[in-house]
Amino acid sequence: MGRLFQKMMSFLFFHLYHNFAWAYDIVANVVSSGKWFDWGKSLSEFVSDDLTILELGFGTGHFQEHLLKNDFNIIGIDESSSMAKISRRRLKTYSHARLVRANVLNLPFLSNQFDRIIAIFPSEYVFLTVYQEEICKLLKPDGCFIILLGVEFTGNSIRDKIYRMIYSITGQQINPNIARAILDQNQFSRFKNVSFVDKKLNTHKLIILIAEK
Repeated sequence: MGRLFQKMMSFLFFHLYHNFAWAYDIVANVVSSGKWFDWGKSLSEFVSDDLTILELGFGTGHFQEHLLKNDFNIIGIDESSSMAKISRRRLKTYSHARLVRANVLNLPFLSNQFDRIIAIFPSEYVFLTVYQEEICKLLKPDGCFIILLGVEFTGNSIRDKIYRMIYSITGQQINPNIARAILDQNQFSRFKNVSFVDKKLNTHKLIILIAEK
């Protein structure tokens, strides 16, 4: 039953990211009370304008736009043609915008090219060994892979309880036990140091994983 449910969720996410990409922002805002893209933008505190940055899965381009406004050196990759169309429209006024369509398991970049690689609410591919090897190859020495892994809802309001249930179903409700299990199972063994940062907000907190090459 659990495996069937996971397949169903993967099916829904796939179509939201492709056939129904036009509805992505609407759905994201509904399930986060309008905070989804602000959560993503919070990762900007881990980068600076003197770094070379790659965003994996740029989606509808909000994080790209946020950094391009401040002349950051960022490239985005995404395999969805639907998302690419939406993002290119959003970023059409930024002459220095660089969006690439590519599969995350076959990234068309040079070794040791990036100081920071960013992934915001990525799919389960981030736990694949072959994927992590690809990321390590692209990072410069002492570069970092920074992942907004999930959210922990800590409030007791009805709204928080509903969100906690929704995010548990989708796999984006991360709690300290899950975070510890990721470290205990050595799921990011390709990196020399892995740690978690909890970014506390009002009645929830973001769980950010930082893996150093």
